Amino acid sequence: MKQICKFNKKRDFVETKPNLTVNLSQALESKAIPSTGTEVEHNEIETSDGIGMRVRDNFEAIEAQRFITAQGKAQAKAEKEAKAKAEQAKTTSTPPKEEGAN
Repeated sequence: MKQICKFNKKRDFVETKPNLTVNLSQALESKAIPSTGTEVEHNEIETSDGIGMRVRDNFEAIEAQRFITAQGKAQAKAEKEAKAKAEQAKTTSTPPKEEGAN
C-alpha cells in the first residue's frame, strides 16, 4: 500500500519546547534519567514479576482462567474458615451470664 503524505503548515509546523531532551552522558553517569516536568502515567507495577504470565494461545488462556478461578476459591475458603474461627473464639471466650447474679 502506498501512502502520499501532504504537508499541512497549520498542523505540521509548530513551535517546539526547548530543553526537553535527555543528556545521555549525564544519564549514564548518574544512572538516572532526570525528570522533564511531565507527569508519568503508570499502573503501579514496581517489578517485572508483578506483570504475571503471558497468554500465547487459547489453551494457555483456559489454563490461566482455571488457575485464577482455583486461587479465588481457595482464598474465599480461607477467608470463610478464618471468619468461622474468629466467631468460634468470640463465643468461647465470653462466658454466658448467669441469671440472678446481680
